[in-house]
Amino acid sequence: MKSCILFIILVLYADISFSQSDSLSRNKRKITKGFYLTYKEFLVDSPSIIRDFTTEYFYHPKRNDSIIIRAAYHMPDSLDNFNCWGFSDGQDIFVAKFNKGDWKYWKAQCDGKNPYLYYTPSHNMLLFAFTPLIAAPIVAAANPGSGSNIFFINNKGQIVIADRSNLKGLLRDHPSLLKEFKADKYANENSYIQYILRYNDAKK
Repeated sequence: MKSCILFIILVLYADISFSQSDSLSRNKRKITKGFYLTYKEFLVDSPSIIRDFTTEYFYHPKRNDSIIIRAAYHMPDSLDNFNCWGFSDGQDIFVAKFNKGDWKYWKAQCDGKNPYLYYTPSHNMLLFAFTPLIAAPIVAAANPGSGSNIFFINNKGQIVIADRSNLKGLLRDHPSLLKEFKADKYANENSYIQYILRYNDAKK
């Protein structure tokens, strides 16, 4: 019973911390609308393709939630589909990853060179990020430590799963944060997001 209470307290702490940090991580800044062919273009906000297009947004399907998880672009001509690293609608960044036979564009959920995103390779969504706290222990118990729906952009510009191995790789050039992460035996999906946020903030 005590261990169960301790677990819920840890989840509550992570959830509160996530909410506070996440609300501070989405600083709306004006960015150039266009298409990035490479990760480097994203880093310097210099999309090499500037065209007129509209953006279709996709939200979490289980709730009336304002969190955008991905988007699609539409052009008024035959160049509606072409390969690119990602695109910007002038406010947010969307990064390409192959999914279900097609390229889909997943929203960078924070500022920085290595943002995280909610990637949904199946119809199962990331429940802890959008549902009430009471659901968090259920998700953690059913899928312990897998990080199966949280991804981030690594320093090569690739979308990778947020697991312990990839997080260690990301934090390698931040020794104090890496040391803290290695010592964190209770790290889960929520705390992975916290480490990514802190890393991006330190690298501004």
